[in-house]
Amino acid sequence: MTNDVKKIKSWTNDYPTEENALIREAQLLCMNGDFEEAAEKYKKAFRISVIKLYEKVVSEYGDREGYQGRDDYYAGEYAKVVSCYEKMMKKINISFDEKSKFDSFNKINAMISKP
Repeated sequence: MTNDVKKIKSWTNDYPTEENALIREAQLLCMNGDFEEAAEKYKKAFRISVIKLYEKVVSEYGDREGYQGRDDYYAGEYAKVVSCYEKMMKKINISFDEKSKFDSFNKINAMISKP
């Protein structure tokens, strides 16, 4: 049984996350000199990362208004996500203009939730 678990675990590790697959596509595009198209792949991967962060925060803290602990946690984790993608975009000399769109829990909650 232990061998089966190890085999399954190694098998699932072979499949990249959606955002990692997009990053890989972007890197391949960069190798071909298609930097604008690569930037779009990076931006899509970034948005997926933001959605995953949003979902994690909602599952841990809920989405009720005025919860400072949740908002602070989101802001801290969001800064890490932005830093990662800024580095990738900087490598191809593309401005990363999406970072302020989702920089607070309330902003992303308003975009994703139905009014």
